[in-house]
Amino acid sequence: MALNGVSPGRYYNVQTIRDAFKAAYNANVKLDCLGNQLSEVSLNFYVRGRKNYEITNVLRPGNCRGAVFYPKK
Repeated sequence: MALNGVSPGRYYNVQTIRDAFKAAYNANVKLDCLGNQLSEVSLNFYVRGRKNYEITNVLRPGNCRGAVFYPKK
């Protein structure tokens, strides 16, 4: 699934991937890589009451650096 111009199966600068998620969710995400391949994307949520979840910025950006491969599922 493409996300703001970023599609699986290609290499991207990690900042390009971060910007795509920021545009989609209005929050910074954590990106973790194994080698130069994206392996995990994490979102944080603030819970208000029992049913209201708000996406919030992550505390750490993750370990991805430079150009990373965004694999297909």
